[in-house]
Amino acid sequence: MTIKVALLATGDELVNGDILNTNGQAIAQQLIDHGITIGSHMVVSDDEAEMAKALEFLLTHHGIVIITGGLGPTSDDRTRYAVSDVIGKPLVFDEPTWEAIAARISHAGFNVHEANRQQALFPEGADIYPNARGSAPGCGIAHKGQHIYLLPGPPYECMPIFKKFVLPEIVKRAGNKALFIKKWRLFGVSEGETAAQLDDAVKGFDCVTGFRTDYPYLEFKIRTHSQEALAEVQQTVQTTVQPFLLSDDHLRASKMLRNAIDDFAGTIIIDDQATGGRLETMLTRPRNRNKLLFTSFTNNNDAQLCIRVTGLAELWQNAEGPCDTTLTLEFFANSLQKTITETFIYRHKKVTFYAVEKAAACILEFLQNH
Repeated sequence: MTIKVALLATGDELVNGDILNTNGQAIAQQLIDHGITIGSHMVVSDDEAEMAKALEFLLTHHGIVIITGGLGPTSDDRTRYAVSDVIGKPLVFDEPTWEAIAARISHAGFNVHEANRQQALFPEGADIYPNARGSAPGCGIAHKGQHIYLLPGPPYECMPIFKKFVLPEIVKRAGNKALFIKKWRLFGVSEGETAAQLDDAVKGFDCVTGFRTDYPYLEFKIRTHSQEALAEVQQTVQTTVQPFLLSDDHLRASKMLRNAIDDFAGTIIIDDQATGGRLETMLTRPRNRNKLLFTSFTNNNDAQLCIRVTGLAELWQNAEGPCDTTLTLEFFANSLQKTITETFIYRHKKVTFYAVEKAAACILEFLQNH
């Protein structure tokens, strides 16, 4: 029997749209990659009664419910109380957990307040999951053959606990066959047309396909239950996807270029006259600020590599699309000079996203070959 998992996120800040429920996205992706079925996502406020009603509803349709948020020390952190009420088990104070919480707070230079004691309350019989990054431990509790997991809301705390404790338990309970997954990141393709081509290509194979738009990319994913089947499907679709790959890695070109810049021994100067600063935003990180500079330069500059990026005139002239536009990269490295010009379709202002990834791919290729 297939186990379905429900994800219940709590917090007024989620309901009111102040922040995004990134935990739900990240947890769902992890579960799907392990062949676990997601039945529902739900978001409720900090109201204890609303939490209880949501949990009761989800338990009628799912074998596992994962709740995120509401485990802090404040008066609106009511998740543990709602769960206790629904499953009919009292909250029990765990002294070792409290000692660990108090020690963490003291070590951070804060006074330990009595309000924090509620973070050491857990439904009777719960397995407690330590939080190495905060003061709110998670827990898991069995209830009438079902399982409920409580995780802290901040993603920085939530996801490590989920990966270390909750995910392995769910995978074990599901008893699913091992999954083998291959992902491709296709650049500049039409989602509907490409998806139809790839679905046709894998007809007859024992596999599941998935697609996700991440402009200017389309992520294509295949899941099978054997390495042999995956290799067979991969061989079949490779000719279809190959023209749209910027690399064989399942990474954005901008991400791969950042990695390459980390390994580059010298200084790189980029004069970006095309993307309106988006290329700098995608490439600059604190760790590379001393070796990657965005500024104008003269051709006799002392930097090991200088790159001038121009083009996208149609964008800056507010032209009506669709029409052709060009992106030109001029490379100056010691005595070597090289120019690359790419032509593609300008449809709307998001062309800068496309241009950044295309430019990153060209720069990456230059670094790899020179």
